[in-house]
Amino acid sequence: MALFSSSRGSSASSRNYVEFRAGKMSLKEQTRILTADKRKGFVFVWRAPSEGFIHFCWKDRTTGQQEDDLYVFPDDAEFKRIPCKTGRVYVLKFKTSNRRDRKSG
Repeated sequence: MALFSSSRGSSASSRNYVEFRAGKMSLKEQTRILTADKRKGFVFVWRAPSEGFIHFCWKDRTTGQQEDDLYVFPDDAEFKRIPCKTGRVYVLKFKTSNRRDRKSG
């Protein structure tokens, strides 16, 4: 997905490039099984005018608390769908490291 390409978008009504409701998942390293976090969340992606990277953020919709703010440099990450029989699962996979952050929607 070209969400993290070096091209810049614009939005008249919001600072966010994209926003959507999404949960979170965690991976148990020993079993390689994803477990859903029961909380309702919200993902938003934005770029501050003075910075050269994109913020990928997750916030708890119930408490309003922002928990994740990941810096994504242009062309450094992919947002890909993971096959799942019980819902939609996507992974934010960084190209320059082994770190992955999972979101469900």
